[in-house]
Amino acid sequence: MLYSLGKAVILLKFKGKVDRWVYVVVALVHVLVIAMMVRFWFMGALLGILAGAGIIAIVDIILFPMFRTNYVVLDDEGLTVHFAAAVHKVPYKLMRSVKTVRQPEGHPEYLNLATTGRVEVRAQKGSVLFAVEEPERLIEEVNKHLC
Repeated sequence: MLYSLGKAVILLKFKGKVDRWVYVVVALVHVLVIAMMVRFWFMGALLGILAGAGIIAIVDIILFPMFRTNYVVLDDEGLTVHFAAAVHKVPYKLMRSVKTVRQPEGHPEYLNLATTGRVEVRAQKGSVLFAVEEPERLIEEVNKHLC
């Protein structure tokens, strides 16, 4: 798959990975808030209903862009991670290593939306951690550009 975006030629696009537990938690929040809103309806508490609607709106505004915009692009210049509104580009020339990880070293508090398929790209100035559906294939393609 080769197409152009600006001056960089995009070679491959990898779909980001989100585990099922995240969808279950989001659905559970929605069910609980809607149940709360129904209770407030029967109590006649309009403010409670509006608060519940606000909670659902905030959760949806924050989480749905993370589900929709979650992918990694390899182009002829480097790797670009797109996650919600964040975009992080790592040029091949700055990469030191690319590997799959279960838990990032030194970051036990790090929460990722996927428990498997995580890829860590170490660069000269830090590292980037993300999850894709085909981590082995992504690593193989990146290594082709590093050699």
